[in-house]
Amino acid sequence: MAGEPMTAQILGRSFLILLATAIAAGVAFYVLREHWAHALGFAPYLLFLACPFMHLFMHHGHKHSDGESGVKAAKKQHSAGCH
Repeated sequence: MAGEPMTAQILGRSFLILLATAIAAGVAFYVLREHWAHALGFAPYLLFLACPFMHLFMHHGHKHSDGESGVKAAKKQHSAGCH
């Protein structure tokens, strides 16, 4: 049937993703196990590096409304759609 090759491709891709994830986890485990003291030395820097990323992702790129509260903006949007 025509649907079978597509299913095989999806399963093949899923297997490759799973395999790559398992290899990456194994490498990360080995590196952290052998170099734990070095990894802990980078921990404060990683915390400071995580702050800007959390700020951007938690605020959704600073796409705030124009100073209106959420309720006002929702009412304004709702009334604009009604005739």
